[in-house]
Amino acid sequence: MVGSFVDLTFTNIPIGFVFVVYWLASIDETFRQSYALLDQVGNILDETPSSDLMLKHPNANISIAVFYTIFPSVVSHTVNIYQDGICTKIIPIQVIEPGLDTH
Repeated sequence: MVGSFVDLTFTNIPIGFVFVVYWLASIDETFRQSYALLDQVGNILDETPSSDLMLKHPNANISIAVFYTIFPSVVSHTVNIYQDGICTKIIPIQVIEPGLDTH
């Protein structure tokens, strides 16, 4: 997997975002995938149901997760990516104060 992520701005209302993963893998690989959005102490804020992913092309495999949650505070959060029930990647997501530009 390769890619980047933009910081999210803190708000008191629910926020929705789409998390896109480009899988770089061998052809004809299949596994169950799921995603979980966690706070800094490991509480699940939102998660996706498991689904089967079949990788058919070496460089053109995409999966998405749609998250909708209220972030409890301005801190780092993570999106955990699961393959066959095992966490294979942890992606940090920073929730920042409104008006703070980190780029």
